[in-house]
Amino acid sequence: MGSRRFAKATLGHFGLMSAICVLLAGTSLAAPVTYTMFAISDGKVGSWEFHHARVYLTFRGNTNNVQSLQAAGCDGLIVQAVYNPTGDASVTIISGSKVVSANFAPNQVFVSLDLGYTFQAPFQGGHGVGFSSYTATGAIEASYPLGIQDGTIDWGDIVNDGFGGVTNAVASPALQQLSTDLMHSTRFSGRAWPCVGFPGACQPPPALHTDHGDFYLYPTYAPATGAQYGSHDTLGGGFFVADVSESDESETSRGILPANLVTSHQTGSEHPVSYYGYAISDVTLGSKQYPGAQVYLSFDSDASSVVPFSSGNGFSNSTGNAHVTIVSGSKMVSADFEPRQIYVYYDIEHASIGFGSVAGNGARESGYPLSITANKDANGLVDNSLVGAVSDLTLVPAHAANYLPAVAALKTDLRNGTALSGGASSCHGFDPTTSTCSSLTPVPLRTSRGDFTISEPYRQDATGSGAVTYSVNWGVFWSETRSGSDE
Repeated sequence: MGSRRFAKATLGHFGLMSAICVLLAGTSLAAPVTYTMFAISDGKVGSWEFHHARVYLTFRGNTNNVQSLQAAGCDGLIVQAVYNPTGDASVTIISGSKVVSANFAPNQVFVSLDLGYTFQAPFQGGHGVGFSSYTATGAIEASYPLGIQDGTIDWGDIVNDGFGGVTNAVASPALQQLSTDLMHSTRFSGRAWPCVGFPGACQPPPALHTDHGDFYLYPTYAPATGAQYGSHDTLGGGFFVADVSESDESETSRGILPANLVTSHQTGSEHPVSYYGYAISDVTLGSKQYPGAQVYLSFDSDASSVVPFSSGNGFSNSTGNAHVTIVSGSKMVSADFEPRQIYVYYDIEHASIGFGSVAGNGARESGYPLSITANKDANGLVDNSLVGAVSDLTLVPAHAANYLPAVAALKTDLRNGTALSGGASSCHGFDPTTSTCSSLTPVPLRTSRGDFTISEPYRQDATGSGAVTYSVNWGVFWSETRSGSDE
């Protein structure tokens, strides 16, 4: 395990050794806070086994309960973390038009954020964040039901990983503004870990009790290692959002219910297919600005409209209706794109999938508004992704032994259901081979509510000779067909 990976393992270290942690008095703003995590995963609730479904975990508490701790990790180094143990936790699972929401039994789930080893202070970014749980013996599983690392939570590694890995780059201003104290509104994306036993090999998950039966989340999207669940980096993306409000009665404290984000298939189509993309980014719609918003793009079409690339290594679909939904705190606004601006594509050769647009000169622009790619950034904050793995399996079927079976089930030609995640880019002149852009200036796309733009704020920025600018943000693309959803 390289030094950078060693540094990243601290979230699991404090969880495994929680019995000897030292609690420190936390300073709080005493305000209601809602933490939300989102990932596409396999799992079970009650008797329902769900597959590549959207999973939203929610924890409602108060910043007054945030505490900090120091704990000796299993390697003897001291870890610094913050956590919020007091609140109400729930989960909503969405698959097609099926929605199941459940409340966790008390004293099972809490929220934690790993800042890193104490010798790395002053901390730059964090090393992991997520919904943690208590074991039957009272120990802590820091990454179960769901944690994330890499991506925007790990931006300190861009400058110095604490083990001598210094790069000739800086974190973008938007990255540096992300709060890591669990007491302020913030957003993170990264690699999803529904993992018991992190940072070691993931073990079969225990039941978390809810009012709709026992809940399980499985780490099925990972490389194969010979173990049942694997121990290398997972391949799926995950997202963490904290919204702090002024009072329990405010709209922000209630937030947007995941059930409000249910997607439906278009009617009047013989073989309906809908495509979706999600990322956290800065966007505008009409005269309104939404910094750090959750952005849902969608495109309703028919599978018969999919055409292969002339090269044979990809597919595109240009016939359909495109939409955008923006979630920012308690605000949710939707708009329809004007016709023939947006198309959907999957470039297998370059491991890139997403939503492209047609520029003013009629040329196609695959990197804007959202491209999900196997982004090989210099510090590994976005790598080993699902889009990279599934593209690899499509091009070289003999590589199937390198991945757990659930990964192969996500193979797509844009005519079936899938869920692929990786590096999120929203820029012009995007080169999926190098993961770089020729322009970061967003270009307006016309909608029913005014012009829409999306930026690429979360980056590793070049500062010296040989340095390159990369996105370190994660995003996810998924598609649904009527026959492929769980009804």
